[in-house]
Amino acid sequence: YTYVVKQTGYTDPLLSQGWTDETGSFGTLPKYIKVYKTTKLNGVDNNIAYIAIMGPQSTMGVVGNGSDLKTIQELEGLDGSWNVYLVGVSSAGTAVQTIIRDGQFVQDPHAINSFATIGQDNNGAYKMAWSQKFDGKLYAFPFRNGSSFTARVQGDGTVWDAKTAVSGIPMVLWDGNNLTEAQTICNDGSNSGWYAGNPAYARAAVGITAQGKVFAFCGQQVEGSVGVSMLDLAKVMKELGCVSAMSFEGSSSPNMRINKHETVLNSKVASGDAEKAMQCALVFK
Repeated sequence: YTYVVKQTGYTDPLLSQGWTDETGSFGTLPKYIKVYKTTKLNGVDNNIAYIAIMGPQSTMGVVGNGSDLKTIQELEGLDGSWNVYLVGVSSAGTAVQTIIRDGQFVQDPHAINSFATIGQDNNGAYKMAWSQKFDGKLYAFPFRNGSSFTARVQGDGTVWDAKTAVSGIPMVLWDGNNLTEAQTICNDGSNSGWYAGNPAYARAAVGITAQGKVFAFCGQQVEGSVGVSMLDLAKVMKELGCVSAMSFEGSSSPNMRINKHETVLNSKVASGDAEKAMQCALVFK
């Protein structure tokens, strides 16, 4: 006997959270990539953000070499074969991003190097962890519950055989729990004032669900859109269904382009200035 099961009455859970499905506005995308928009981020009117959702069968890449800073459109010009481009770290004074491509370090995390990292292995599985380089290899480290940072010890971590990896700045959500300011300091080594006063800014972030989906998030901070604070960013990513999520820089750094189409309006572009140059773009197809 052959049984056919048809699902009826399905309601997209994001629609009930005030997100609209904008996938059709960005040209042809793989069926496992969807795009949503909200104009009421964190319950604030006219607060704009986009998310691109990639299924477990997607491929992650990193475009750019870190040291040669480029705008998101310049990075798109280096390799336009990807569907989603997310940027958010410009200043090497804040963080030198770990960049691994084809299993090799493209940029060495020689400065602040314990920040949150997302990676994909040769089997296509996504993973997020705190990372650091030892003996030429990337190591993943577990969560530490505390309020002060101590230098990581190689023996506390495990070798992370990532084919592709890139670091952000702080982890904001871990194992389904929103991280506090103190926990951020304990695990990342610094919070660089990102939590001070809990201000709202345009922010970029990436998160992973328990089912292996990846959420790329980007918010806006111009034309009446106020952005989101770090603590509220963790809340948003959790509500979207992520169990782990990491942030990038705030304010004028974040941007996301999908199939060469703009999503949010970058604040530099809105003011008529040249857009910030970034260390790299986290990309998906």
